[in-house]
Amino acid sequence: MEDRKLLFLTTVYLRDFNRDFYSPIFKILPAAILSILIAVLLGFFLFKKLFKSINILTNTAKQVNEGNLHFRSKIKGEDDISILARTFDNMLDSLEVNINDLDQKVEIKTILQ
Repeated sequence: MEDRKLLFLTTVYLRDFNRDFYSPIFKILPAAILSILIAVLLGFFLFKKLFKSINILTNTAKQVNEGNLHFRSKIKGEDDISILARTFDNMLDSLEVNINDLDQKVEIKTILQ
């Protein structure tokens, strides 16, 4: 038996070669990268707003702890942190009114004695 070699030749058009070369991954990759960047930026700004409110509320609590009962957070909005801040401010208002009432009662008692 003779050893025969088979030579296979084919013609490939340039447009077919380029179409297969640029697979769908290269078409999807820029959109995927852009989507990830947008998600990261959106997350950054949302968390920045959330942490800003938390820092203001923390500072308010520190001021009250140091005896400054007139300090208020004044956070506006309808999210959970804003509702918590308004409730904290209302509690401080009530506490301040109660302290003033007690001071007046003590002053009256002291004058009467």
